[in-house]
Amino acid sequence: MPDRSVGEVRREIDEIAEQSTPAITFSGGEPSLHKGLFELSSYAAESGNFETISLQTNAMAFRKKGMAGRMKDNGFTDVLVALHAHTAALSDFLTQTRGAWAQTIEGIHAIDAAGVPVSLNIVVNAFNFRRLPDYIEFVSERLPFVKAVTISVANPDGRARANPWIVPRYSEIAPLLVEAHTVCRDRGITSFNPDCGVPACFMGGVEFACSEFIRGTEGQLSKSDHNIIIETSGAHKTKSSVCSECIHDPICYGVWKAYADIYGVGELTPVKNDVASVPGTPQGEPPLGRPAHDARPTGQTVSVRISGTCNNGCVFCPEAGEMDGSFVARTEVEKEISEGRVNGADFLNLVGGEPAIHPDFFHFIRYAKSIGYKQVSVVTNGRMFSYRTFCREAADAGLDRASVSLHSHISHIHDGVTRVKNSFSQSVRGISNILNILGPQNIILKAKICDANAQTLHLSIPEFKKMGIDKIELW
Repeated sequence: MPDRSVGEVRREIDEIAEQSTPAITFSGGEPSLHKGLFELSSYAAESGNFETISLQTNAMAFRKKGMAGRMKDNGFTDVLVALHAHTAALSDFLTQTRGAWAQTIEGIHAIDAAGVPVSLNIVVNAFNFRRLPDYIEFVSERLPFVKAVTISVANPDGRARANPWIVPRYSEIAPLLVEAHTVCRDRGITSFNPDCGVPACFMGGVEFACSEFIRGTEGQLSKSDHNIIIETSGAHKTKSSVCSECIHDPICYGVWKAYADIYGVGELTPVKNDVASVPGTPQGEPPLGRPAHDARPTGQTVSVRISGTCNNGCVFCPEAGEMDGSFVARTEVEKEISEGRVNGADFLNLVGGEPAIHPDFFHFIRYAKSIGYKQVSVVTNGRMFSYRTFCREAADAGLDRASVSLHSHISHIHDGVTRVKNSFSQSVRGISNILNILGPQNIILKAKICDANAQTLHLSIPEFKKMGIDKIELW
């Protein structure tokens, strides 16, 4: 799509000004690539009709010398930067542009140095939602000048319509959203759950961040304005029949119709009592009539390293320096498992090298269950689980969940990463056995983003989904 002409955009600026709107935002694709951007922002500023003139950008262009300074000189009052992950590997995968994360971070610092306030926008999706609280911590520690974060959620539109697997279930991401908004509050960062976020019924305890909740409680819009917004959204959003019982119904738009086409509206549960929070208010129990939307363990988890050897040789292995070819002694592992339980842990995670090749692997699972652990998980490459009898014995011993590494849907790429021929076929068979014996709800597939798979990993995700994997983590 070609850029709009300067004259066309000027006419739209005039039309917006006639509506007495105090704010104007330049967006669409990447606005910084438009040759007339600063001419247009100056035009808006010189009109005297706008209190704020904002820019939505990926900030990459502003790392160039002098670009950030031109923003302030040409009328921009603030900038919203798209940053969808706090690590370069995940961010570059999501943007499909190598080096983009580093350029965006450099641009963010340049904009701040130019004296223009910066806020961030992260679009939550199936790959980054588990890291959301870490993202906020990163912003707080590494970008302390950022005082506002908008947490949007992927909408099944545009490219996402062709890749619906990237759109997460609201009920699955809700606990992480609540945690992220809570961390923002604790760190003094203003957070927003915009109209392109989730409905308020998923935001128990942090409703203060919801755009519709803010409008509904602070009277920023009149009732007629609410009606206009809801009528406008009505073409794209829908509700459940039970939404009429919810206290947020008068101001809530529901879910995207495209989202409902994928997941339905069964997740929507009415909030029956007003437990709305305001900044600084301690969180309480989930609202009456609404589930906590948390499928994660709620107790403490302890990870116990049981092996210093592995049957793969992954090129990026973070534990390579700790691999001494040995297994941790049975008594030492039992001691750590027991100490974890004494200290209140309900969930045990067996890790280190390849835990499943430890000769006492089944014993450790049985021992953990015998002393009261509610759940025992393993981080594995899945190769031992390719033997159905092994997988069955692990399940019989009490193994509940498995996180399995698979770094591509292409065998030679995965085998190249692990440096073991046929490791791909063994891991795939292991995943199949785990799915059949432990169940699809009890497996997480983990893929490491690296040079070998960076160009094809976006093709791997739908193939992983076809295998029956619901939960996929990139790291």
